[in-house]
Amino acid sequence: MKIYGIDFTSAPGKRKPVTLAVGELRNKQLTLKEIHAVTHWEEFETFLNRKGPWMAGMDFPFGLPGSFLSTVGLPHDWKKYVS
Repeated sequence: MKIYGIDFTSAPGKRKPVTLAVGELRNKQLTLKEIHAVTHWEEFETFLNRKGPWMAGMDFPFGLPGSFLSTVGLPHDWKKYVS
């Protein structure tokens, strides 16, 4: 089975691409096969439309920008604004 690791730091671009790791799980062993740097959303969408079965683990920020929190009047402490 294909296993993908996806690391978001921001919207994809040349300075900060989305990193995609492609692994293969076979006989309880995970082997890293490829690493891609995605710089456009269209490329990411194409990646997600790959034929399955596959699983993905994603790492992306769960917080909101401080300027947004201030604008809508939410506290800047994560535990407070999600409760």
